[in-house]
Amino acid sequence: MKSVFLVLAAFLCSNAFASDPPVWNRPTTNITVGSVAYFDCQTPSTFTGTAAYMKLWVGGTAVALNHQLNRLGAAIPMSPGTYSVVCQYSTDGVSGISSATLSITYGDSTKDRLNLENSAWSQTAGCSGSTCGSIADAANSLDSNANDTQSGSGSSRAFSGSKDASFSFEDEDWFQKRLENVSLPGAWIYDFWVRQSAVPRGLEWGISHCSSSAVKYRMAFQANYAATPNPIWRYFTPTRTDPNGSGGSWTDTSLQAANFMGAATDPHHGFTHVYFIGHPSSDASGATVVIDAIQIGEGMGSLPGNAAQILGVSVPAYTATTSNCTSGTGQWNLQSTQIDLDGTHTSDTMWLDDVELHFQP
Repeated sequence: MKSVFLVLAAFLCSNAFASDPPVWNRPTTNITVGSVAYFDCQTPSTFTGTAAYMKLWVGGTAVALNHQLNRLGAAIPMSPGTYSVVCQYSTDGVSGISSATLSITYGDSTKDRLNLENSAWSQTAGCSGSTCGSIADAANSLDSNANDTQSGSGSSRAFSGSKDASFSFEDEDWFQKRLENVSLPGAWIYDFWVRQSAVPRGLEWGISHCSSSAVKYRMAFQANYAATPNPIWRYFTPTRTDPNGSGGSWTDTSLQAANFMGAATDPHHGFTHVYFIGHPSSDASGATVVIDAIQIGEGMGSLPGNAAQILGVSVPAYTATTSNCTSGTGQWNLQSTQIDLDGTHTSDTMWLDDVELHFQP
């Protein structure tokens, strides 16, 4: 009789643990955001199994879903307004256990930098040396062809170039920098729509933010198409004290890089929506950037797969002030893109549309 009672008690205790709500990692309280917000939740520490599914609800609509994972992240764009946000996990695949409800207000334009493709980008060689040089005919221009935009209206920014015979590897870097007094946010959300004409050796994207303390926070990502057997995403780990701001190394992830050569006849004219999410932090050595997630496509509550792929890795911020945060220029932020070519990948035209940078509290 005693053993039966103990088994029953353990069963009841297990069920009580399984009913504990999910935990919010980001945000942890009600906030006001721009046109996009990043949400990150996970199962409670008292739940030791694997969730059958996790689901995110915004304004009563399911917007992101995954299966057999205990953490869910998603960047969600919404029209201006205030929305209730709930995260759920399920232990049985049927019923969901809900988190505390957040009240998130969208529509604060001071937290958005929108349509960055419409103004000119600066251009510089991405590498130099005996084997690697700049793309000879690299260019970027405003493309007003409606078929070269994701919505069929407005303009996009076209970046292009072809390899010549001078170097084994060639690449070109384009960037856009804004001098402005913007405090460090709780998180950065960088998003854009992208399409390309041919698969290059690699595509790179990044954002940087110079703080009032002369620290340069940076996230950089690469779609490495030269990787075998499959293209993969990589992230950049900078050297903390490199005075030139470019030293460091790339780290492979397990995420397969998307091919951005969609059909021109699809609903978005072949464009794919991309989100990169991270936030400023620190460790025992100084300032860092936590690269939170990569998301390809919009969140879709009825289909798994378009939630963010969570990385959660920390990389050093640049602390050398020589060429990163020049005294007297104030705070600033920028975004960049780069095309890499070689003898196998000899040309590409890449279009970016609706390029945006968001500062989340």
